[in-house]
Amino acid sequence: MLERGRITRLEDDADAPPCSRRGTLARLRCFDMATYDRLRVLTTELRRVVTEDRIVELRLGPRQRLDRQALARRLYWV
Repeated sequence: MLERGRITRLEDDADAPPCSRRGTLARLRCFDMATYDRLRVLTTELRRVVTEDRIVELRLGPRQRLDRQALARRLYWV
């Protein structure tokens, strides 16, 4: 789980992250340059894993998951 661009918990069957229960403005308030840099590095690493054709799954919530192909389609726009 990520909170403010940092890994806060590592679990396979985790519930929705706490930040997903906050409103958009509350999430934007904690978005600073350090958070941007951490997320940029994460995005770069996700791209690398996807292009190496490795197994990856990104969980955005309890029922929202992106497999490698779905993630590759979305990273195209980032």
